[in-house]
Amino acid sequence: MALALLGLIFSGVEAVAMDFALRPYGGDAPASNSIGDIAYDASNGVLWVGTASNGVSVSTDGGRSWTDYLQGAGTSAIASWSGITIVALAHDTTIGNESYPRGDGFALTRDNGRSWASSTPENANKIGRLAYDLVIVPEARETTIWAPCFYGGLLKSTDWMQSWVNVFMDTMDSALNFQSLSHRFFSFAFDSTTNPPTLYAGTAAGIYRSTDGGRVWQQFKYTPGLTGGLGITGNWIVALAVQYLPGNNILWASTRKALGETEYDGVSYLLQGDSIFHHIPDTITVWNFAFVDSVVLFATTEGLFYSYDRGNTLNRIDIFDHISGVRLGNPEVISVLYDGRRLWAGTNEGLAYSDELCGTNWRILGTFPPPYENETYAAPSPFSPLKQFTNIIFRDTGQITPVVEIYDYSLILVRKLDANISQNGLFRVQWDGKNEQGDFVANGIYFYRVRSGRRTLWGKVVVIK
Repeated sequence: MALALLGLIFSGVEAVAMDFALRPYGGDAPASNSIGDIAYDASNGVLWVGTASNGVSVSTDGGRSWTDYLQGAGTSAIASWSGITIVALAHDTTIGNESYPRGDGFALTRDNGRSWASSTPENANKIGRLAYDLVIVPEARETTIWAPCFYGGLLKSTDWMQSWVNVFMDTMDSALNFQSLSHRFFSFAFDSTTNPPTLYAGTAAGIYRSTDGGRVWQQFKYTPGLTGGLGITGNWIVALAVQYLPGNNILWASTRKALGETEYDGVSYLLQGDSIFHHIPDTITVWNFAFVDSVVLFATTEGLFYSYDRGNTLNRIDIFDHISGVRLGNPEVISVLYDGRRLWAGTNEGLAYSDELCGTNWRILGTFPPPYENETYAAPSPFSPLKQFTNIIFRDTGQITPVVEIYDYSLILVRKLDANISQNGLFRVQWDGKNEQGDFVANGIYFYRVRSGRRTLWGKVVVIK
């Protein structure tokens, strides 16, 4: 069914200077371990990383050093193109005993973060009104910013955030209706090989496609009863990405169950020129996609996977730091990006990268505040060993290899861990919540002792499965 577009101009939205963002910080890792979106600007080789609660980090040297901006701000999406970077800002707010996401508008920089402008349209600046994706679509006549904003609808700007247009898929719509699933937007993508670029918008009511610059939209949605791997698996579209291949580009979609009883989490894809989606056989929950020629990479709740055959076979990538000996305790990967040379993965435990296609040799860039000489701490604590590891952090510059011993509340030895590798005397020892027999320990408070030569440190960690 063909659907047309109507626009509603938001007035009074202007870019202004952001005072809190002007002072940069930096280090050898991003500003936070909780990594969200990753963006790469191929025009200048600059890599951008968004964090959940501490702004953005930018690297101009392939990840060796980082500069941090927008400290203290949460981010939900990043787009970077031709020296211009746009960040969607958001944070969680509590009402009663419930936590809700809230949008804080957008920030834009043209000089790699040294100065910023802000824009706070109403539909990206309230509870539930936040952008979960940002896309810059360059065209000959004008460049457009697209921002799918959940309860705020689909926003676009053609004047670099001076004003915003609210885009509707149906000519019958002229105002936002939060009860309509087709007004809840989560993702956006475009195919640059067509003229004009083919646009794709992901909603809670399926996928919409426009081949005329956004004037008319065609809907694709879950259809019960389709067999043979046809159709999308769910109407809630949380990620969209285009894979560029010779003669036949592919749109990939991460789908979730919306309202249909037989919908389910999965991955669907559409070949260029086709009108029917296919889906991969496995049921997986995907956050993001990346591509290396014909290879598809999937960032999922269960880890990072790749496929050579359009998802018919999924191969797991084990993210293990071969230098520090650190392994991701929580396998979930939120974002994945290939910059033409290096593979990047954003997780809740830091930013990881590998110079190999299938990621066999990884480095994990984590931010753990160094304790004082005679102190130690465990993070996270509490932790669930069913989902993650905890990290025992301490300093030691002695010649004897430290040993970490885990005890239960009765001070009965549960596990002994060797601390073999340090980074400039800072140790990070992981405990998976298991005892010496390989069984998960019970919920409760556990003590640990760090022994090194004549020095002993004590700490505690809480297990909640």
